[in-house]
Amino acid sequence: MFWWRQWLHRLRFLFKRWSAEKDREFHDQVFHSSVSQPFRFSYTGYITIRRFADLASPTVQKSRNVLDIGCGTGEITCELASRFPDVSFTGVDHSSSGIEKARSHARSLKLDNIIFQEGSAETFTPSREVDLVMMLDAFHHLEYPRRFVKRMGEHSSHFLLIEPRGDWKGSWDKTLDLDWMILELDKIRSRISYLLQDTEQPPVSSPNQDSSGDPVENRYSLKDFKNIFKGYGLDLRGTISGLDVYPPESSDTGSIRELFGEWAYQLYKAMDDYLYQHDQDFWAKHWVITAQKGVPHRIRKPSMKPKDIDISASKIQGPYQVEYLAYDKAHKTVSASGDFQLQVTVRNTGFLIWSSDDPKRPVFISYHWKDRSGNTVISDGERTSFSKGVSPGEKTSVTLFVRAPDKPGRYILAVDLVCEGVTWFSQTGSPCLSIPIGVQKS
Repeated sequence: MFWWRQWLHRLRFLFKRWSAEKDREFHDQVFHSSVSQPFRFSYTGYITIRRFADLASPTVQKSRNVLDIGCGTGEITCELASRFPDVSFTGVDHSSSGIEKARSHARSLKLDNIIFQEGSAETFTPSREVDLVMMLDAFHHLEYPRRFVKRMGEHSSHFLLIEPRGDWKGSWDKTLDLDWMILELDKIRSRISYLLQDTEQPPVSSPNQDSSGDPVENRYSLKDFKNIFKGYGLDLRGTISGLDVYPPESSDTGSIRELFGEWAYQLYKAMDDYLYQHDQDFWAKHWVITAQKGVPHRIRKPSMKPKDIDISASKIQGPYQVEYLAYDKAHKTVSASGDFQLQVTVRNTGFLIWSSDDPKRPVFISYHWKDRSGNTVISDGERTSFSKGVSPGEKTSVTLFVRAPDKPGRYILAVDLVCEGVTWFSQTGSPCLSIPIGVQKS
């Protein structure tokens, strides 16, 4: 039965036009702009770094030498190397930017039990026997996973993966996604920081969401993993701690950020343990999978699947929140590359004043363009200023200036607010105003 699933994954590659080169190009840019000092609780990404290291540690500590394939910028590898100085680590990645940043992390932590080298996961072969082969959030970037397992299996009998939970289509199954907890906790943190006038500083570098290339992202179900690792016994534990949603300014530093970051880590750790104890971790959006050659599967029976319900918006007031009250519905079709105006009425439901003249945090109304499937085709729309400051609780109407896409078709205009240099409001939990619009030839 697995043959048709293999063909489905290959069809996704053909349809998406993925390639190892596009994947490398994408990660080169992402890694180049990654945070230079990630080992601190004030950085939201440290929750994932620390929790993934927590979950990998029971397997790593039994090893003498560990090979981390697709190590990226090496934060998790370095975190593990710091914990286990008697274990020898080798990190490999096809991104030169990632390897350069990984070596910098190792130097800053004064680690002498780790080396990083550039190499492709599709072709790399270790020069000696390895106790453990790791891939931490990287296995789904492989073009040929079965070939990888066969090649690495000649040098090691033990694998450790941390992977997004996939479905039969190869997509990411986020049945149990609790990333919203960090967004809500950060709203409390930002309000306290604002009241206490806590001074926060941006780091030397911060994550940049804009990148070229196209990452290979073919995710796998449990049935897929059993077939890919045929002849291996699998053990599985779920985790909610692989965050893919970060609050605004998540890489800034500050004493209150440090405090709340540690609380957030403890919260996610406690929830991971609770879900595991009640056999509900299977439904979490990331899996920790160990595969050992020649042993039986040790997979627990999952509990009943969580309810799929739409939970209403939270009542915690954050700094970047908006309610869309009304809009001009006259524009059902527009000309390609043409400019048009749209009247929108909004209410400030956050606790900060919106001012387009603020020299530090100017706020504008803008937009994105999406296709019918919800994929963003134009991420950065024109900015429209507010004529005056908009206080918390106040509503205002504004004439939004919009430029249509170049290509005709059916689109969704996603109206959004942006605090320039900080965040789009939609990234903090305030959904965009979605307006279906047809684009015709000019």
